Amino acid sequence: NKCENSQWEYLPCMTTARELSPGAVVSESGALPRIFVFGGGYGDAGDSCEFLDVGGDQQATPQRWTLIEAKMKAPRSRTTAAQLNVNTVVVCGGRDEDDQEIARCEAFDLVTLTFSDFPDLIINWNLTGWELTACRSI
Repeated sequence: NKCENSQWEYLPCMTTARELSPGAVVSESGALPRIFVFGGGYGDAGDSCEFLDVGGDQQATPQRWTLIEAKMKAPRSRTTAAQLNVNTVVVCGGRDEDDQEIARCEAFDLVTLTFSDFPDLIINWNLTGWELTACRSI
């Protein structure tokens, strides 16, 4: 079992408190794996992203979170994020400050560390549960 000898380790504190379910991905597209965290609150946390380089020589380069300058267009909590390809993460859905569902998606470029538009979601409820469909805005 791979986990038998593993231990949990504390990571450094993020630059921004994110108490409302941020979206997160681990990307291995750069020199070191990075943990990216998106949204997860209101105010500064809702439209921001930060990352932590993991791996490498932790003694030579202590870990610390880096807040990204670019901001999401839609501040969000309870969001989700998924790596679409080697250079792109898609951040979708969530809730706004009024606790209303957000249908907007945004693409995050892992190379330029910027956000851009992505097809919005249509959220439908049917007898089998939630159905999410990506659609282009007109």
